[in-house]
Amino acid sequence: MSERIKNAYYNFLEYVSNISLSARQKKDLYKIGASLLLLIVALFFSKLWIVQLIICLIAYAICAYDIIRKAISRIAKGNVFDENTLMTVASIGAFVLGEFSEGVAVMLLYQIGEFFQDMAVTRSRNSIKAMMELRADTVHKVVVGEVIDVDTDTIGVGDIILVRPGERVPVDGIVIDGVLEADTSAITGESLPVTLKEGDTAVSGYINLSGVVRIRTTACDEDSTVSRILRIVEEQSENKSENERFITRFAKYYTPAVFALTLIVAIVVPLIFGNFRMWIYRALSLLAISCPCALVLSIPLTYFSAVGKASSYGILMKGGSVVDALEKCDTLVLDKTGTLTTGKLHITEAVPSEIANEQILLTVAAISEGQSNHPIAKAISAYAKEHGFERRQCDRFVEKAGRGTLALVDSHTFVAGEADFLEEIGVEGELPRDDSKKCIYFALDKKYVGYIAVGDKIKPGAEDAILDAREAGINTVGMFSGDRKAIAEAVASKLRLDMCEGELSPTDKLDKIKELKDYGNTVMFAGDGINDAPTLVEADVGVAMGDIGSDAALEAADVVIMNGELTKLAQAINIAKHAIVKVKQNIGITLGIKLLVLILTLCGAANMTAAIFADVGVAVIAILNATRGTRA
Repeated sequence: MSERIKNAYYNFLEYVSNISLSARQKKDLYKIGASLLLLIVALFFSKLWIVQLIICLIAYAICAYDIIRKAISRIAKGNVFDENTLMTVASIGAFVLGEFSEGVAVMLLYQIGEFFQDMAVTRSRNSIKAMMELRADTVHKVVVGEVIDVDTDTIGVGDIILVRPGERVPVDGIVIDGVLEADTSAITGESLPVTLKEGDTAVSGYINLSGVVRIRTTACDEDSTVSRILRIVEEQSENKSENERFITRFAKYYTPAVFALTLIVAIVVPLIFGNFRMWIYRALSLLAISCPCALVLSIPLTYFSAVGKASSYGILMKGGSVVDALEKCDTLVLDKTGTLTTGKLHITEAVPSEIANEQILLTVAAISEGQSNHPIAKAISAYAKEHGFERRQCDRFVEKAGRGTLALVDSHTFVAGEADFLEEIGVEGELPRDDSKKCIYFALDKKYVGYIAVGDKIKPGAEDAILDAREAGINTVGMFSGDRKAIAEAVASKLRLDMCEGELSPTDKLDKIKELKDYGNTVMFAGDGINDAPTLVEADVGVAMGDIGSDAALEAADVVIMNGELTKLAQAINIAKHAIVKVKQNIGITLGIKLLVLILTLCGAANMTAAIFADVGVAVIAILNATRGTRA
């Protein structure tokens, strides 16, 4: 039998050596294995109590040393009532009562629970710790035509750096030479590579999948996107949820209460009913089972797991309190430009008048807008060029800021602008007005030839994302926009939103959010994170959509959607709701089983080993439940 046990133990050690564990975790497993082996051996010497005592003391020393040391250390600091003290008193009491194997079992099972907890924390941290790898320690800096390697923290704004294939972009910057095929998944959660050309922004943490590129930095190391994200991740643990704060307060009063109850059971009860040994034993069992570690460990771990899961989807949450708030959200308000729409101008339609055709309209558009630098004019010029109509050099060109342009070519007058501008200069023909879209009207020799509507595209998948949000528990979806009311309402109508407000200033949006909250709504607001920073702060949950380079986004928002995908809103809500379900499950299961076994113990129906096993078993179940797959 002893040979079999020996072989089994060596096989166990061999198995452990192949598991991907830290050195400390392997050491803990060795201690658990050795103590378990000795405990099993001790059971064969039940009739030789001195031999059993010696073996159990050795096993106890192996598995209990760390716990006793922690208990003494914390008692010295004034923290008398914690789980280490509970386990120490319960196990030593078992030895005093002659229950040697149970004394070892108390510490052994507690160590097993601690090991599972440590493994669970490590697993949950993996997705967040992976972010630390985003930061490059060295940079290839270009100095007077030569490339030298320097520390990342020495890079300043305006430096030229080189990024080779397979390397991460070390700091934020603008591509000035080459084409960067970038893997942005670590920052945005986007699985497909993104092509960045000259003039495009390259964010720190992107991986270069193509050739060598040169980048002019726009931030120093500490202000780059990765560094700011890491600061938020490090600080999130301080942002505790309501449930975490409750558990902390609960444990603070619960543990002293348990000690008081134990003393009553051990001293007062036997004075009344007699049999001191029996009641002291039950008191020690009570002490062991009452350890609050299942709640103290699993609740924070649930929130940590949720934050880590969200980060793997490119959703950055600032702590457990955000998870609580997300779970309660019933109202979603979105900004329009850059959130529901792409934020980029494009031509929605080109409508010639009765006296013209599309060729004439685009010719006039190309000439009248070709010399202007206004964003709308550039969009129209680009559209005309795509259809084969190039701009021409004008004999004379006049631009009225914010109103329109006049161009003279070969004695012909080409006019572009708003309806009021064309009417003011005497253009003939009826100009169709439509407040639901932005229209630029055109005239040739004072005769109206048509209009081109310029708009902002609704983001692909926006309608599906709103449906997903409703399925995730959002009752009301609305839009607050600074754009013209008619334009905002047209977008809201297409997306079947419940409410829409247009022509709002940033302070107007802030007031509207306050009104919604006053009516009892828990509001999530999603905006671009710059102009909407005050509103992001005021909302119960402020979500910055995709503006990963913005200080305002990272500082004002509670949640940052790294790639700006609207579908991530529902994912964030689902992660939060699933986490809160697990918190409630853990609280219910833990307190329910503890109460049941507590009653059985006081009635003499459960011994100390059963009590400890139930306590540690509950802790393991709670921890595994806390870290099991979180739905998104």
